[in-house]
Amino acid sequence: MEYPSITEYRDAIQYPESFDSKELQCLRPVMNCNEPVMTSGNFAVVFKMQNPQTGETFALKCFTQDQDGRAEAYRQIMEEMRYVRSPYFLNLQYIERGIWAGDYDWDEGFPVVLMPWVEGEPLDQHIIRLARTNPERLHLVAYEFSVMASWLVNQPFAHGDIKPDNILVRADGAMVLVDYDGLFVPSMLGAPSREAGTPAFRHPNRPTMPFDERIDDFPLASINLSLYLIALKPGLLQKYGAKDRLLFAEADYVNLAQCSVVKEITKLNYEPHLQRLYALFLIALSEGCLERCENRLLLLPPPREDFKIEKCSATQINKSAKKTTRSYKQ
Repeated sequence: MEYPSITEYRDAIQYPESFDSKELQCLRPVMNCNEPVMTSGNFAVVFKMQNPQTGETFALKCFTQDQDGRAEAYRQIMEEMRYVRSPYFLNLQYIERGIWAGDYDWDEGFPVVLMPWVEGEPLDQHIIRLARTNPERLHLVAYEFSVMASWLVNQPFAHGDIKPDNILVRADGAMVLVDYDGLFVPSMLGAPSREAGTPAFRHPNRPTMPFDERIDDFPLASINLSLYLIALKPGLLQKYGAKDRLLFAEADYVNLAQCSVVKEITKLNYEPHLQRLYALFLIALSEGCLERCENRLLLLPPPREDFKIEKCSATQINKSAKKTTRSYKQ
């Protein structure tokens, strides 16, 4: 089935009658210089919408390509994730008959995903800015990520595409995961993976690995290691980083012996936390998961007491991240 283009969606959201439900009809696009505030990716476009009566803002995700099993996957995701109380995940609604856009003979409209809008900066852009302007804060970023990683790796669900683009950093340093198209929940066990992850952050065998709760283990270990190494030596980001990666490239995972980043790690063999994170990275690479490792090993110590940061929320996040319901692991 052919889906509308970004331009067709942009035109449609201007008119309440383009939406099927009253919940969507009360929303208006947030404009900037007469253009809707939006972000786009390979398979969708996300518009910032607002309810003028309440002032609440939302992210409206409109798909530009079809995906087999999307509706059923989102049904399972909503059913499972409604029991999760975590600062890292947002409540979402998948609306099958969401929007009419373009000139298509499609009586039931096109699906959309609605969730709260997060005012934040993508993790990669965040650390690039900090490396230039305030490198001391990189230690806080590494710590915040390690708190999230140590929690997520112990859950019975997985995000499915952990990468800096899908992690937003709020003004107070809190991290939020976005883009749930590839999410795994327990009811999906045995089903094929809908996505294969992003090359620079996925295990090299990801396309043939089981689709289960362990698919995030390797990208979490890789990013955790990279962020701490960048915090120790901010100049490495400019030296090895690129638009599609932090430090490690896809080719590095299959040839560590020639990996320049690994050589940088060996120069810091006196740093115990770095060596522990590197060991976890090697285990995740060789085993494909961290199933036999304690999740606390991913956790970095908080920044030292004399490292003063305004609105430092890491402690609060650590506490609230442990609060889940149902049978989800603590």
